[in-house]
Amino acid sequence: NPLPRTRRFVSNVRVRRTEGGELHVSSYLLLLRTRHDQESHELISAERRDLLGRNPAGSLELGVREITIDQTRLGVSYLPIPL
Repeated sequence: NPLPRTRRFVSNVRVRRTEGGELHVSSYLLLLRTRHDQESHELISAERRDLLGRNPAGSLELGVREITIDQTRLGVSYLPIPL
């Protein structure tokens, strides 16, 4: 029972810096998932908005992530992977 093959396509990445130095990053996602034994595939499209800040070491750190999926009802059997 092999795992499904998954591809994530990220596009339209936009970055905006706030006065406090945080980064607001928005992007569009397209998730394609197939199983080798099935002819059909599953598609999920979404918009992702992230808020990034710097930790004390100076590295970027994810503060908040919000994902808005375009479909009202997902046509997938399960979603064990993060978008």
